[in-house]
Amino acid sequence: MKRISALIVLTLSFLSLNAQFTKIAEGPEFDEPKSGYTQLIQLKSGGTVFFRVTLKEGIDIRVYDPNHKEKVATTIEPGYEKLTKGASISGAFEINGDVVILISNFEDKMPVLTRLVLDGKTGRLKKEDRVKELMKINMGQGYAMMFGGVKMPQFYAHASQSGNCYAVAAFNTFESDRNKRIEILVFGPDHKQISRTYYSSPEEKYKYLDFLDMELLDDQRVCLLVNGYNTRASGGKSSEILLGDLPKGSGSVNFYQIDLPKDSVVHHGAIRYNPITQQLIVVASLLEKERSQTVYNYLTIVDPVSHRSIKTIAAALSDKVYGKSYSWLKKKDDFTGVLRDIYINDDGGFSIAYEEEAIITTQNGNYSNSHLELNNIAVSVHDRYGEMRSTYLVPKSNWIEQEFYYSADYGFGNQYKKFAYINKGELSYLLLNDTERNISKIEKDKAPIKVIGISDCDAFYLPLAGSELIPNRQYLFGKPESNKEHNIASFGVSAYDKTGNVFVTLRAMPSGRDKLAKLVWMKL
Repeated sequence: MKRISALIVLTLSFLSLNAQFTKIAEGPEFDEPKSGYTQLIQLKSGGTVFFRVTLKEGIDIRVYDPNHKEKVATTIEPGYEKLTKGASISGAFEINGDVVILISNFEDKMPVLTRLVLDGKTGRLKKEDRVKELMKINMGQGYAMMFGGVKMPQFYAHASQSGNCYAVAAFNTFESDRNKRIEILVFGPDHKQISRTYYSSPEEKYKYLDFLDMELLDDQRVCLLVNGYNTRASGGKSSEILLGDLPKGSGSVNFYQIDLPKDSVVHHGAIRYNPITQQLIVVASLLEKERSQTVYNYLTIVDPVSHRSIKTIAAALSDKVYGKSYSWLKKKDDFTGVLRDIYINDDGGFSIAYEEEAIITTQNGNYSNSHLELNNIAVSVHDRYGEMRSTYLVPKSNWIEQEFYYSADYGFGNQYKKFAYINKGELSYLLLNDTERNISKIEKDKAPIKVIGISDCDAFYLPLAGSELIPNRQYLFGKPESNKEHNIASFGVSAYDKTGNVFVTLRAMPSGRDKLAKLVWMKL
């Protein structure tokens, strides 16, 4: 029996390492986006919607049918006025065949959340309304955000995995009543409000809460992950990560302690529901101290009903990752990746992706300049009980000119420096753009070349299988015939339909041509 099991594992590893992405369709060319929030959504019907929200020029929309034929290419002009530079997209997803886009904007210093509902077949604007307004920000509050560390009032949105409902969290950081600082609104498939409630401060313990992430278990409950904290001026410096729970029919959100270190500097946090085990997976990246580059990652599995941590694991990466990062890459410190996302695998296990990031500041006389660097990626693969089965290290180095523009909002060029992760059955892949020269660099055990521009890069996919720590790179669009020609994909603008096993991304056309792009659909 053991010999048969080993043979199955070897066979699956071989299939994964030799599987290829096969192009099944491509759309017509259009001008490559240079700015704006751009996203791809694959609908349950098999269709695809591509949109770009701009500050001043409305929303560009392209709709493709289940056969990947372009049916609509239009621009809509929403009723709101031009968006401010501080505008952002709080969420965008499919609900019951519609595409919902939630836009956070400022109107006369007042945060406003606007909802747009687009028909997934025609791209027509079916509905536009204001979901929520927060109090106007005055000058004193502006100083508190700039110099006092108080977070800006914000909106967050998330859809359930089934796409049957979605929720909006409104965080009003300057509300004097701490029991009204967080408001949760839940909407059904018809976009009508199901529930609306405030959170209940845990024993009036924390004055401030930072939103980390949110998960919906359809319309049964909303789970929030927040960092509750006090400053020295607001009751003593203390903090802890809390799990918020809003069960169906409840009149308030209650918060519960979970098994993660207290009084830590929380950098990132994520929460995902595992439908196979019916448990919550929570991962947090904690800093040693403010502005520190030292990161500690923790994983805890939580029962969503009892709110108790079933299992907690510290530093969920293997010694191989730390050792290779330290010795082979000639780094001063161990791998310092922070959480990027959690992916649920078909067998009930899950994978966690981490990426190293650092803000680099250079001083030139009286002037200083800062940029963000995004370096090596690590992926840990866990079974349904949280035990780590394998880890992978992807060496790379990216220069991001401004930290703010790493987000999807109004900094489209940096979408090419994001990576994508796909998991289907026993197959898992990481996709990224990188310079071909790094293939030989990595083979020769040398640190990768830092990528500043992307004109000399190509799109690669890396099968995550077997026992090798560093996966091999394969050209996603095939190796270019000339070293002057390159093929890149905007992995920050991509989507994977696991049911249909279809991956779609925005491909920039080979260098030397006009700045054009097109959608490409591929199967594994």
